[in-house]
Amino acid sequence: MQKEITYEMYRVFGGGLSAWICDIECRVTIEPDEEAGDAAYYISAVEIWGKPRNAPFSYIALREGDPLRAKISEYAYKYHHDDLEELWAEYLADRPKRRPLIDIQEHGTLRAGAL
Repeated sequence: MQKEITYEMYRVFGGGLSAWICDIECRVTIEPDEEAGDAAYYISAVEIWGKPRNAPFSYIALREGDPLRAKISEYAYKYHHDDLEELWAEYLADRPKRRPLIDIQEHGTLRAGAL
């Protein structure tokens, strides 16, 4: 589940002065948090719109340890929380309520040829 956002990049200078530098078009991907079940999601991927050298414009994935990825994720949680919650609610509404049972779970025994 993906959401496109605009990250407003500011630079902080000495004395608490900050200035707007640029806007970065981003796409964040959310996935269910396996440890929390259906109760929560997390941002699993962040991509920025850009032009790699000798290539057309495209979304470029930021690696896990990239400081910009952490800043964009924090920004998305803080300023696009409602949009992410809406996306999460759509996911919960569209997914099956329970996964289908395999033969052994349904009948309690394993029939010959069931697998």
